[in-house]
Formats: sequence, C-alpha cells, structure tokens
Amino acid sequence: MIRGWLALWQRVRLPTLGWVTAVAPVGLIGLWGLYYFNPQEHAFYPRCLFYETTGLWCPGCGGLRANHQLLHGNLSAAFRLNPLVVFVLPGLLVGLAEWWLLPARQRRFLTTLGRPNCMVGVGGVLCGFGIARNLPLLEWINRAWG
Repeated sequence: MIRGWLALWQRVRLPTLGWVTAVAPVGLIGLWGLYYFNPQEHAFYPRCLFYETTGLWCPGCGGLRANHQLLHGNLSAAFRLNPLVVFVLPGLLVGLAEWWLLPARQRRFLTTLGRPNCMVGVGGVLCGFGIARNLPLLEWINRAWG
C-alpha cells in the first residue's frame, strides 16, 4: 500500500515557476490577512474538523494562531501554540527559496524530501507529534510553561 502511494507521489509534477509567480500575490494577501486578523478573535478562519469531532488535537491544530504569532515576532507564543510549525516553517521556506531560485538539477533539499524513506519519516513525525501532543504529561508541561 505504501509503495503504491509513493509511486503515485513520484509521478506528481511540481508546478512551474510561472504558475507560482502568478499565485504568489494571493499568498502575500493571505499573509497580510493573517497578520492583521488574529485567528483567536475572528470566526471566519476554518475550524479543525478532527478537533471538532474527537476533541483531540491534530498535528496542525494551532497552526494558524502560531503563524499569526510568528508574523508578529512572538516565537515563544508560537511555540506554545504549535511547536511543529516553529520547527517546520524554516525548512519550508528553504525549500521554497531553493525551488524558486535554483534549476531542477541543483535542488538538493527538495530532492531529499521527495525520497520514499524521507516521506515515510515525515509521516512518522506527524503521527508521533499528533499522538504526543494529546498525552496528559505534555498537557501538564504546557500548563506549567504558560
């Protein structure tokens, strides 16, 4: 089953630079909206369906609020809301910059991320983080920090 998904993933073609350049203004408008409209105060942001149905946090819960805090320079508040966002965001920015600025044959970071072992590792980290953030011990630690 995993090999089938990995084979499908390897056939996915990344968008061209022209497409990304056309969509980049939409992303900048989204960042502007996230900067000025706090997700904790406005109801138009999407709610997590996993949290709404189970009452448990998924690996992405708190991601919008953490990104809002990062845009304002509050690293500790962002870490309390979702530590995974704080650790993953620099890698995503490096990957985006590499993809946008370098030709395909020189992209080392994205090539490594596309390998099957790395994809399984990323999935394991997401699953592990999703389980760990719902453990009672980590909830106690979070209350002690906050």
